[in-house]
Amino acid sequence: PPNLKSQLTKKTEIFFFDQSRWEEKIANEIKEIIRDNRSVLLICSSIKKGEYFKEMIKRCGITNIKTYFTEEDKNVVEEILGQKYVIVATNLAGRGTDIKITDDLEKAGGLHVIVSFLPMNQRVEDQNYGRAGRNGQKGSYSLIFKYNSDNPFLTVDAIKKKREEDEKRMVKNFNEKDLKNDEELFEDYCEYRKKYLKNCGDDYIKEDNEYSWGLIFNSKKSYEEKKKMLQNLKNGGLNRRSEERFSRNAET
Repeated sequence: PPNLKSQLTKKTEIFFFDQSRWEEKIANEIKEIIRDNRSVLLICSSIKKGEYFKEMIKRCGITNIKTYFTEEDKNVVEEILGQKYVIVATNLAGRGTDIKITDDLEKAGGLHVIVSFLPMNQRVEDQNYGRAGRNGQKGSYSLIFKYNSDNPFLTVDAIKKKREEDEKRMVKNFNEKDLKNDEELFEDYCEYRKKYLKNCGDDYIKEDNEYSWGLIFNSKKSYEEKKKMLQNLKNGGLNRRSEERFSRNAET
């Protein structure tokens, strides 16, 4: 409930240039939290990183490890979480996941979230932290990430400020020309869809084409690259299986 006072607290906010020191800090903090009879949600930037940290945690002697890398692992966060567990997850766990905890874990201090990378913006960062301290419960969070730079005097605040400026610049650069180009691509796709897919009775073909279009439209590629990809889609280059099925339907 929104009227409950938040008991979520910040524990650590630190970055490292060195890979081994970054990993060591994360490992030591996890061991510290487990010693306090609490549990940890470690959020990683990718499944590959998650698998790596999972093995690292095992080497620390911690055996109660769960993973939440895809929607298929959703049962992990649907179960009530007890003490001395580590959930290794991707950013999937940071979006609206409500991890319920036992009374004993709450009394010990609640869930501790460690974000092991710098999220793309403050909103996503706060979403990740919000997996702990739900509904007025106790909880804490840390941001421990690796950062590449030649500037030895950098601070976390300076890095976050640069992140904010980069995001503003990206939004500003998405100007009217970009909007016009995207509108042109969308109209081109709609014409293709109307011409070739309207009378197609195979829902798979329609879904496959629309999925491929979504990947093109939402990609960060240039207008010319998107235009070429759309042409490949229209020619069947991105979905030959659908093209073959469409041909078979046309013949029958």
